[in-house]
Amino acid sequence: MTDRDARLRVFHLARLATTLATRAYGPPGSAHPVFDPGDIRAFRAAFVQVEFEDPFRVTASESGVDFTVCGHLIGHIDADGAVRLARDGKFAAALPHVLAPSNTRTLAELAYQELRARLRDAYEARTGHLLIHDDTCGGYFHSRVRALRGLATRAVKRFCSCIAPEALAVLRRAQLAGVQHGCLVELVTGRFGLEWTQAIRAYPVLINWAFDPGVPLGIVDCVQSRAPLVPALANHFQITPAEVRRFRGLTPQRCGRNPGRGALRLILDLPPHLRPMRRRDWQAAFTLHCNLFSAFANTRHLVGNRQPLARTLTQGIKTPLGDLSVIEGLRHLNDPVVSIVSLGRQGGLILERLMQMTVQQMAAFSAQWHAESARVTQLARAEAARMLQVEGWDGALPSPVIHLPGDIVVTELTSPGQLVDEGAMQDHCVASYVGDCYVGRCRVLSVRCSSTGARTTAELVQRKVGARRVIVLAQHYGRSNEAPPPALDRALQALVRDLNAGAVTAWPRLDDPTEHTSWNSIQRRLEPWLLRRFGLDVDLAAAA
Repeated sequence: MTDRDARLRVFHLARLATTLATRAYGPPGSAHPVFDPGDIRAFRAAFVQVEFEDPFRVTASESGVDFTVCGHLIGHIDADGAVRLARDGKFAAALPHVLAPSNTRTLAELAYQELRARLRDAYEARTGHLLIHDDTCGGYFHSRVRALRGLATRAVKRFCSCIAPEALAVLRRAQLAGVQHGCLVELVTGRFGLEWTQAIRAYPVLINWAFDPGVPLGIVDCVQSRAPLVPALANHFQITPAEVRRFRGLTPQRCGRNPGRGALRLILDLPPHLRPMRRRDWQAAFTLHCNLFSAFANTRHLVGNRQPLARTLTQGIKTPLGDLSVIEGLRHLNDPVVSIVSLGRQGGLILERLMQMTVQQMAAFSAQWHAESARVTQLARAEAARMLQVEGWDGALPSPVIHLPGDIVVTELTSPGQLVDEGAMQDHCVASYVGDCYVGRCRVLSVRCSSTGARTTAELVQRKVGARRVIVLAQHYGRSNEAPPPALDRALQALVRDLNAGAVTAWPRLDDPTEHTSWNSIQRRLEPWLLRRFGLDVDLAAAA
């Protein structure tokens, strides 16, 4: 950098420091600057001092190549080409190995936090006073992290260019994507690099998955002693050697992240014509297992550890799993299963029959249950004449209606009648949250955009973080529990940040004067429908 370039950079940094300390730098409506120094001159000098230095450095010496972030060593390549990665300290979560896509993002965020801490220390050293920072001004944080991410990307590329090309190619084939894979980087570039290169070339996806939860010592010993690899992989994943060979040559780029042994078992049990070939087929298989595991996780006391069988689920299916839209429809299967479990012994019989259904039949049942649940909630609305007059609860917002930028209006729902109306309008079960609102467990917001007509419903809860109480956005859904529009979600996240900027007090616990719109009441109303739907005798069930 020439003297002229250095002077220009100092000038621009000084101007930016003035902007950050005197004007709001963030989303429209921000009321405060990012930093609020008492001495603007001292802040400018401290800001230039801290921001002038490049936080990412890759330096070569006789001993090798070092990668440092804000002075913290996180990676070293010795003269023999072996890689050593730092495993402790705050930067251990962002090791620059082959390069998980999230590495540069994480490095940028960590570097920003380090630079902000240095700025605070430099200012306090000059003035003896604290430097106040407004965490709600997210605009500067995001723009600064984007700039640092570009610097981090270039530094990571420089560091990786010093790794042997053969080792780098095989590590990229394994698509290492987490801190737990750091030891594998060291193995591939170390003394047994040839053995590990051969193993990864043969089974890149299984090697990747094996290292996901930790370091599999059995596989490490097998590779480094040049013992047969297939039996070691079969023992680790608890599958047969023949099933291991089905993964030969498959890469994580096609199969994705580690699905877990349950999903792996479901995939291996699929009929031959449904075995995943494309990336979206693998993703659909993982989604299917995730939805089913989530739905049946709490049914062990009724049906043991059983899960639906792959061949039963896919009976009659001829198209690849990635082309089945009904798999995503099982995302809400958990709700009807919870309703079934509440029936006790009769629920166990229903679960047995549910596990004999195909994917399409399960999705159809889930849709029918949600439609019946909405109908029952509407019946509760007809009984809510007295409930509409019941006194509500105090809100979490400073005013019942808040207008946000982008024609977005947030209305807090503070009475049972409002929750019932919202549930009827949005076709979901928010009416069952009346009891939770009365006892102070949550608060409910209705979010609307005047220009687009989009409407969503959100649930706020409180959490303890140390001695401080904070508000958290627990749920945010559109009509029929669809994903919310990004603009409304961003606006709501910003509102939550504003709420947490001040003191948060516990919501009061009140007596709940309503019962017929509670979750338990709605479940009781759904019991006859469930029993009839699966051909069970309603009268016998009631007698039992």
